[in-house]
Amino acid sequence: MSNGLSGKVCIVTGTGGGIGREAALTFAREGALVVGCGLCVEDAGATAAAVRAAGGTIVSMQPCDLTKPADCQALVDFAVRTFGRVDVLFNNAAMAISTGSKTSRTRSGTAIAGVKWTWCSTLPAPRGLI
Repeated sequence: MSNGLSGKVCIVTGTGGGIGREAALTFAREGALVVGCGLCVEDAGATAAAVRAAGGTIVSMQPCDLTKPADCQALVDFAVRTFGRVDVLFNNAAMAISTGSKTSRTRSGTAIAGVKWTWCSTLPAPRGLI
């Protein structure tokens, strides 16, 4: 691969399985410093072990409930404390919590329609990221 993410700090949510697990593995293969998270301790831990076994760099926060703003803030703080910054937020966690038809906006003006976990996890992200 090209190592196109070499040295980039990438938060990948939902690393317990599926797309999140594959994204963590792929980002690490591309040279990223991965910050993973998941609700299930065992599943997110297994992904972290797989990334390390493949020679990648990952830290993981679990359990991490992205419907809770405090957990979202803690995830971003964990990334910054560990690697000094955040370059990429791959917001993959798959538990959409409907908030009705109300549309909210991030600080940068991006529309977020009816998905609470996306809103919660982008709020603490550094301004230049979203």
